[in-house]
Amino acid sequence: MWGLWIGCWRGTSALPDKICAFLDAVAGEIRWTRARPRLTEEIACHLLEQQADYLAEGMSPADAEEEAVRQMGDPVSLGAELDRIHRPRPQWGLLAMALGLMTAGALMRYLLPNGVFPREEDLLVIPVGALCLMLGYVLDISALGRHPLLCLAALTAGTAAVFLTYKVQGVSWIAQRLMVLFPAALGVLLWSLRGRRWWGVLAGVAAFGFVGAITPLIPSILTLTIITVTGIAMGLLLSRLDWFGIGRRKTALLTLVLGGAVLGGIAWIMLPYVRIILHPELDSLGVGFETIALRNILRDCRWLGPKVELSSNALGGALVEMEGGALLVSMVFHWGWLPFLALMAAFFGFFLWALRRTLHLRQTLGRTVCTGILTALLTQSFFSLLLTFGFPLFSAPFPLLVGNWYTVVNMFLIGLMLSAFRDGALPERAAPGAKAIPEVWKIKPTASQSSPPGGGELCEIFCATL
Repeated sequence: MWGLWIGCWRGTSALPDKICAFLDAVAGEIRWTRARPRLTEEIACHLLEQQADYLAEGMSPADAEEEAVRQMGDPVSLGAELDRIHRPRPQWGLLAMALGLMTAGALMRYLLPNGVFPREEDLLVIPVGALCLMLGYVLDISALGRHPLLCLAALTAGTAAVFLTYKVQGVSWIAQRLMVLFPAALGVLLWSLRGRRWWGVLAGVAAFGFVGAITPLIPSILTLTIITVTGIAMGLLLSRLDWFGIGRRKTALLTLVLGGAVLGGIAWIMLPYVRIILHPELDSLGVGFETIALRNILRDCRWLGPKVELSSNALGGALVEMEGGALLVSMVFHWGWLPFLALMAAFFGFFLWALRRTLHLRQTLGRTVCTGILTALLTQSFFSLLLTFGFPLFSAPFPLLVGNWYTVVNMFLIGLMLSAFRDGALPERAAPGAKAIPEVWKIKPTASQSSPPGGGELCEIFCATL
């Protein structure tokens, strides 16, 4: 069965009978259903390469097939060893932290007396966010890697449909939130361009350019900034591996030049606004009102308990003007700095834990997508903290704590990231068009050997490489 399936997946006819029987015996010992096709595929690739080597040495096809299978050793022992090594790694701790942060944010929005947010939506986001988290968690990230263009096209079509059907005063707020999903889709696309050289670079730049061109239509400079920063992070990650095949330095330099040019354009557009933020007295009745209001609210807030020197009416008016983006300021005003710092410690503890898992991932696809997701979360939190401390460059909601729609979208992205962590023990499938398996798995006799390693030794070597 597995030989036929792998043959169809590789675009070839069914594998030889003895190799098929060997693969079926190995697959019968592997209990993790998601690992079974990947591992048997790797074994099939190795067996076919060994068979080709023996054919090149002058063996008949039947003898070459038999010798390749014999050198792999006992299939039951090999399958049992692979089953012992490759087990899913449930991410219960990170799942619990994500759900806890989301619940804390929803309760904060519900309990704070700011009069801005609909109470029912604040509580409804808890089950909806949990559902999106689990939806991302059960997805197979390698399946996305097999269909990168389909993922990007589906996300674009969905965002366009929302943009065309729902707007408030010419702005599609929901489409802005959905745009945060694009870094993950673009990461999958970049991964699929391995070894395509300058054509791959051109395709990646075109994809980011296309998505970047959408953001002014929504409009959202914050989203453009997030996509640009995540693109730089993923580009630098892939440059270390010379992913496109044009050289590490060229890839890194191109990433920094193009990303820096876009960020420079954003900075030029935002320059008048930055001047007012730094000197709000220049426009105290316009844009500078937000900055002055935030700084007045935060001045002399207590460590624990409400601030009494400023009326809640003044706070409520400031929050309405800022469309609820300053919810963390309301939290500091009503509850003090300690609850705020506790939530920040919990979030950045979650972030560092996820970053550590990302750095230890074996799979390049998982590392690329997780890097994009973590960079998007970090960028959102950075601009949200700027707003909280009196520098409202963007009305950026803090991840999982502020904004119902942003919370739902971010929970899906976190679920997708945790899915990559759970499957981190699996060997990575080759990117479309790339070499199927690394050369290290093609085992040949050394100078001190007159023949290939024995079956048991070869089995141990193969398990070690996986």
